[in-house]
Amino acid sequence: EKEKDKKKFDAQWEDMSGMEPEETDRVLALANEMALKYPMFPSQSSLLQHIEALMHQAEEVEATMHAAAKLFVRKAGGVFKEAPMKLEERVRVKTEADYDGDHLRVCDVVRNTGIFDTMDKLANALQMLLSGADKSGRWRLPFTVLRGKDRLSGGGNSYGYRDFQVNYSIPGTPHVAELQLHLEKILEIKPGCHRLYKLLRAVGWEEDEFEEDELADLAKTGSIVATDTQAVGSFGVSYTSGLYREGDTVIILKVSSSYKYTCTIE
Repeated sequence: EKEKDKKKFDAQWEDMSGMEPEETDRVLALANEMALKYPMFPSQSSLLQHIEALMHQAEEVEATMHAAAKLFVRKAGGVFKEAPMKLEERVRVKTEADYDGDHLRVCDVVRNTGIFDTMDKLANALQMLLSGADKSGRWRLPFTVLRGKDRLSGGGNSYGYRDFQVNYSIPGTPHVAELQLHLEKILEIKPGCHRLYKLLRAVGWEEDEFEEDELADLAKTGSIVATDTQAVGSFGVSYTSGLYREGDTVIILKVSSSYKYTCTIE
């Protein structure tokens, strides 16, 4: 299924590249330049001594950070979508599973999406991020770029999905948020390809979009040996949730809620 998904994304990318070859080259060059200019992974303020403080700060600045991203996306010719704030449960899971217990490395509690219907518009957006202004130089970015993550070059992630991710901050707060820049035609086929998305919705995680790389890297939960007969409570306390795949079966665990779902990919 993963290879089928990758072929669909690759084919869509090739179609778009064929229609806008020069703009595609520009997008890839700008994405690479952004990633080189802003390579460092940001961190939340060290004053946030626990996850509750991080969540509280995110709630306080969420609306203002959305507004700043919205101004940029619309100015660049894209469609802005405000994503829901990451749930505290997911922040805790990500802190332990991905960041060795360091909650200050979770920089996508507040997140947004910009959707662009042409390569040209996406290239213009990337150029604005690099220069900090529009073509006239009179309009300035309403936020500070902290990091650029290029998932457009090199065939995208392991599923073939391509986007560009930006971490940013705004004046008056040290909070770090995330803005994802997507191509509309790539985004359109994402729900159909993402087999696990439906399964995640079934267990109540529809509010929080799982990162593609998290789902692609199911092997990182390989130390969880799950069978239909095991009780959820028998899993180690270091895991508050997990994904485990065996053949066409995906077992989704939510240990903190003491239940387990076994789902089959259609």
